[in-house]
Amino acid sequence: MIVSIIAAFMLAAAASFVTTWRVAASGPMQAPNARSSHLDATPVCGGLGVALGCGAALLMFFLWRPFALEPATLQALAVILAASGALCALGVVDDVFDLDARPKFALMALIS
Repeated sequence: MIVSIIAAFMLAAAASFVTTWRVAASGPMQAPNARSSHLDATPVCGGLGVALGCGAALLMFFLWRPFALEPATLQALAVILAASGALCALGVVDDVFDLDARPKFALMALIS
């Protein structure tokens, strides 16, 4: 169990670093506004790296366990990963296009 936790942390940290580094070089940036605490443009989409790292760690955890081959477990894993992927995609779209809160929260509730 501790190995899965350490693997999740390391994968999420590495993926977040790489994602943020790539976005800072060529991707969407958030300009400072009245609600922000930063003074310079800041890269967004770091959550994508965390989601990728945690998803990979979740897959490793399930595949290392003997119960992972049961159909119900694989179905639950597929549902969790699909919903997480949809929420992650919504987050990236929000980072790039700055969606209005109401439709964004409605989509989050629908996906959940």
